Amino acid sequence: ELLDACRQYTQFSERPLTFEYVLLAGVNDSSDDARRLVRLLQGIRCKVNLIPFNEFPGNPFRRPSSGVVDAFQGIVRNKGLDVFLRKSRGADVLGACGQLGRSASEVLNQSITNKKRSLPLYAQP
Repeated sequence: ELLDACRQYTQFSERPLTFEYVLLAGVNDSSDDARRLVRLLQGIRCKVNLIPFNEFPGNPFRRPSSGVVDAFQGIVRNKGLDVFLRKSRGADVLGACGQLGRSASEVLNQSITNKKRSLPLYAQP
């Protein structure tokens, strides 16, 4: 239903829709995935921004290699879609798009610490 609504929207709007596609190594970055994306977006006037995943500690997902990203982009482009590659900045300080800014273990430890602080205190008999 959502993709049908997108198709209808682009019939009445002068502006194309933008789809953001986060590439995860080994999850959705294959040639078949690129062709599936093209089929999904068929009939929708749009552009696609490819965003290679920004890794951070404690996360199981990985960033695809630049060769895989280039191949994916080439397939989508060759099928007639406008496709752009987002350039990431700030990954070295966990400040890039999609990064938490600190590791998952730090977030978990902070959560546990906060819960300990909020526990009710009981008087010793």
